[in-house]
Amino acid sequence: MAEGLSARLRRLAFYDRRRRVRRPLPLLIIGIFFVAVLPLYNYIGLAYRHRSSPSQIAEVLSRLSLLEAALLFASVPVGIGILRVRAWGWWLFLLYSVTLIATNLTVVILRSGPANFGSTVQALVLVAVVFYFLHPDVSAPYMKVHPRGWRFEKRRPLEIDLEVSGKNFRTRDFSARGVYIKWPDCPLALGEEVPLSFELRGERFQVIGGVASLTGHGTGIAFRSLDRATQRRIRAALKQLG
Repeated sequence: MAEGLSARLRRLAFYDRRRRVRRPLPLLIIGIFFVAVLPLYNYIGLAYRHRSSPSQIAEVLSRLSLLEAALLFASVPVGIGILRVRAWGWWLFLLYSVTLIATNLTVVILRSGPANFGSTVQALVLVAVVFYFLHPDVSAPYMKVHPRGWRFEKRRPLEIDLEVSGKNFRTRDFSARGVYIKWPDCPLALGEEVPLSFELRGERFQVIGGVASLTGHGTGIAFRSLDRATQRRIRAALKQLG
């Protein structure tokens, strides 16, 4: 049972080689937090703000303003949009976060008391999360600008010859974890393993790769089962190539 749950979590996270869109672990944590934790946290905070007991759900909800109620329940669709990697989820997240930050700052400025500490912390955390989401490498998959998912490692524009199962191709970019090659009509299936052979700085590498993405522009192949020594050699060669 535990092994099955662990396997499903790995498939959902970025370790899964067969998924075309691989979610970075921070996005998984943020999405789950918005769905499962933030509504409860906000509800308890609103209950104390209105001097009500959190156990009196009907009483707490009856005292909420329209904005407070919207912020309380909106975090769930926001989290779903984050986890499903949808553009509307990204925009909804920004709108929700900016509104919640402004609301918390208003509470801090206009009210005094212990509740100010929680509002201040939440505002600061949300500011950090917003900056994370505004980073191009994070936002691009939501906007479909970058069809290959998230950049887990810096890719370098690099055109070299590369053999895939004995067939010659040209790469478009290269990283220590994989390559993107000019192969728009690739007949391989996602996750399929292939032998790769390439040369960097006069050194020949022969490794195993797995098809990570199939787009209309080319094919992304992730290296598999690389030992640390080989990874270091590839990184060193790429660094020398600039």
